[in-house]
Amino acid sequence: MSELKAENTIRIGVLTYRDLDSTQIKWSSLSDYLQQKIPDANIQIITKTFDELGQGVASRNLDFIIANPAHYLEWAQRYGLSAPLVTLVKESQGNPVRAFGGVIFTHTDNPAIQSLNDVVASRIAVTSPRSFGGFLMQKYELYQHGHELKESSLIKVGMPHDLVIKAVMDNEADVGFIRSGVLEDLAERGGLELENIKIINEQDLPGYPFLVSTRLYPEWVVAALPMTEPKLMKKLTSALLDIEPDSEIARDLAIYGFSVPADYSQVLNVLEELRSPPFDVIPELSFSDVFARYRWQLSGSVLFFAILTFLSLYLLFVRRQLSEEIETVNESRKQLNQKASELLNANEQLEKLAAVFIHSHDGIMLTDEDNNIVEVNDAFCRITGFSREEVLGHNPRILSSGRQPGEFYKNLWKNVKELGAWTGEVWNRNRHGELFAELLTISEIRDSDGLHKGYVGVFTDITQIKEHQQKIEYLAHYDVLTKLPNRFLLTDRMKQALAQAKRHQTKVAVVFIDLDGFKEVNDQLGHEAGDDLLITLSQKMLTHIRDGDTLARLGGDEFVAVLIDITEEQNCINTIDRLLECVRDTHIQSMNYHGLTASAGVTFFPDSEADDPEQLLRQADHAMYHAKLTGKDRYHFFDIAEDSSIRGHHQSLGFIREGLEKNQFVLFYQPKVNLISREVIGAEALIRWQHPERGLLPPSEFLPLIEGDRLDFEIGEWVIKSAIEQIEIWQSQGLKVPVSVNISGQHLLKSGFVDALKEALSKAPAVNSQCLEIEVLETTALDDVEKVASVMRECINLGVNFSLDDFGTGYSTLALLQQLPANTLKIDRSFVRDILSDQNDLEIVKGIINLAESFKRLVVAEGVESEAHGELLKSLGCELGQGYGIAKPMPADAFPGWIKSWSEINRKSS
Repeated sequence: MSELKAENTIRIGVLTYRDLDSTQIKWSSLSDYLQQKIPDANIQIITKTFDELGQGVASRNLDFIIANPAHYLEWAQRYGLSAPLVTLVKESQGNPVRAFGGVIFTHTDNPAIQSLNDVVASRIAVTSPRSFGGFLMQKYELYQHGHELKESSLIKVGMPHDLVIKAVMDNEADVGFIRSGVLEDLAERGGLELENIKIINEQDLPGYPFLVSTRLYPEWVVAALPMTEPKLMKKLTSALLDIEPDSEIARDLAIYGFSVPADYSQVLNVLEELRSPPFDVIPELSFSDVFARYRWQLSGSVLFFAILTFLSLYLLFVRRQLSEEIETVNESRKQLNQKASELLNANEQLEKLAAVFIHSHDGIMLTDEDNNIVEVNDAFCRITGFSREEVLGHNPRILSSGRQPGEFYKNLWKNVKELGAWTGEVWNRNRHGELFAELLTISEIRDSDGLHKGYVGVFTDITQIKEHQQKIEYLAHYDVLTKLPNRFLLTDRMKQALAQAKRHQTKVAVVFIDLDGFKEVNDQLGHEAGDDLLITLSQKMLTHIRDGDTLARLGGDEFVAVLIDITEEQNCINTIDRLLECVRDTHIQSMNYHGLTASAGVTFFPDSEADDPEQLLRQADHAMYHAKLTGKDRYHFFDIAEDSSIRGHHQSLGFIREGLEKNQFVLFYQPKVNLISREVIGAEALIRWQHPERGLLPPSEFLPLIEGDRLDFEIGEWVIKSAIEQIEIWQSQGLKVPVSVNISGQHLLKSGFVDALKEALSKAPAVNSQCLEIEVLETTALDDVEKVASVMRECINLGVNFSLDDFGTGYSTLALLQQLPANTLKIDRSFVRDILSDQNDLEIVKGIINLAESFKRLVVAEGVESEAHGELLKSLGCELGQGYGIAKPMPADAFPGWIKSWSEINRKSS
């Protein structure tokens, strides 16, 4: 990576809640200081409101941010910010203040507010429900005490916090929520008498200089955006850590300085438990959610084993008492019988508890006061490989894998000591040296007097789940044969490259490479030899590109190279020449096959006027075909003038619009069936164009032409309207058939889509809205998952179902499954078609079916072309399918007859 140039600009966004101009002046001194520390860059510090700073992070128009921990964690989750670089340290009377808390206060003249119980039913003034120090801390404290705030009780006065104090003092609110230090600051400025303030739930925190009602959390954080260079991050971090407490810059900013980053996991826990951003959208059930949701049951388990320990001690006591009482001659028979009965009951209960301990499928480990192992169960031995005798008396660290840093265990034991328990995922190592993942809960055991007696650890082996998840992730993003990035990972890499090129004003070259005559290799030498050739060629081509460049395989014999930081086209040409020469030099020694060549098409960003990966790939593909037409074994640069062949596009749109107006479009219906019961479970509506001159045209002839045009929305609305009308017609004939329709991503996200759908359903009141299903391409949601999920939920509220179409062809599949409320996955036909002969496709289909089962989703296989396909899918656990092996798409009036024929055939065969 090159050194910073003088013209480089470092943009630092600072979150502010006060006047932007005055805050900008305050922070300008930091800009001057950093300019001295980093002279080879132009330092810009920009103060922004929360919304403005969020937009700057989302659009990546900044390099660094300085913000409160809650907003940082929200943006880090959504936009991939770096780990904290440093933590802001504030100053109070010459002493560092590294944390802040929330304050709950009222007027001293208000006798009705004395405790947290009184706060919930009062009028509460807050700056904003998004404020961490001014709302979320207090809400969490109330939540921990068993209270929940209602939105109706809040009076939102806006920033700054002074407005909250004013509202309480003016009796416009009963209670106020602000961050710590604000009361003291306002009093110091003469705007408040602290004697008029009453603190609710006041905390006694030795050494902390401010009034506070909640626990403390780390101060503001400095972090970098994803594209920021590591060298630049180091320079800024070093400069901030160099600020001395008594320096001029520290006095100007009224801070003590900056420190190494604090642990923000407490803040993350607060946001997650309160379901505040980024946890405001509830994902599908995950392992962490299970343990968060059943924490009381876990606490019950801890209590259970504490009782077990207590009963063991109690049993020893009872036995000793019984022995002494037997030796006492004057003890009555009644007392002896009573004690004997107590002993029998205690023994019986102890045996039951011991049976649970022994037969539990979870590993259980008990330690003494010094954290040495005193007992383990059979499941512990099975999972770790250690026998009971091998671990007794040892510290549990004998299982340590070294994979977690020391700081991880430091925080773990800190939580156990402060909260009494800790739950999380840990990688450990078994007796044979093999790593395994476990979901572990550690709880402290105390006796009836509250004295520490040891710990109990309960864990579940989740290694297979982790491995399965990693395998699915890999299959979704990489080509199985060559291990190169596939189309979906390529798209993401290209987006990053384009963003970097815009920022640094450089070029990106997209090179589309297609092997010449590769079909002959497969035909003459066989597919195995062809696969070997592709693997060898992939590895050789990788040696001719730089580390920052990307080489991907789209499928077959098509490759794409993305070359970044292009300043001179000649450098790019040299790389392309080496790639083509690499192909010429590749041969199969075992078959003595020579003569392989390749054709390449090249386009440049931003020269080609294309601004997204798909356009650039189409341009490079177009240029590649020109290279083939002009003789192969060469490259050709994309020429905008040559691309004018699309001049007939608008004319084609006119013909399509005329066809829509003249009712030339029709819907065909392809059945979906249960492969086991053979029952027809629905149909997919597929559009066709009954062209007056060219006959019946498939969607591939016209749908690509309307992409991005208003016609896309008009035809989509026609499809929905026509499908609902057909459902109503079939219902009148006694036939209840759910129908799914395909909707483009642009149409789904179009303003007014939900209202139009509601209107279409209202015109057919006899139709149950659950009979309509909308199929959305998996790739539709990639650009704006949250917005797509929001629209889907609105439609689901109308009763409409959703399915993810062409599943497995998209990027970030697991994230989509967690966020999108679709109850059905449709496996793309490109995977299903070759599962009888292609092991890679078979593994992908298996993975998708297992994934659907894990997330409790239905799965439908497209492309069921034969009875053999159906049998194999059933054996894999996929019960639903559609394809030519069942029935081809047919006109609506032929569908009832087909169902009758299908039912008769299956009745006879059964």
